[in-house]
Amino acid sequence: MIAVFKDMVKLYETHLTLDHVNFEIEKSEIIGLLEANGAGKTMIMKVFMGLVLIDSGEIILFNEDKKRNENYIKID
Repeated sequence: MIAVFKDMVKLYETHLTLDHVNFEIEKSEIIGLLEANGAGKTMIMKVFMGLVLIDSGEIILFNEDKKRNENYIKID
């Protein structure tokens, strides 16, 4: 498993950007994010890259819990 996102919630100012989002990415899997404008696609990518921390939920990248990793960058 490359990535697991469980019950991700992210508030941006007063807007609920990610509302209990769940998905997994397996090795050798190709994914795409298709949704309407303002649905949270960019926020998911920022979370995946470690640029933004979620308010609640769980992120596991390469078997490492990123929500509790001090090296995870926060710039929001």
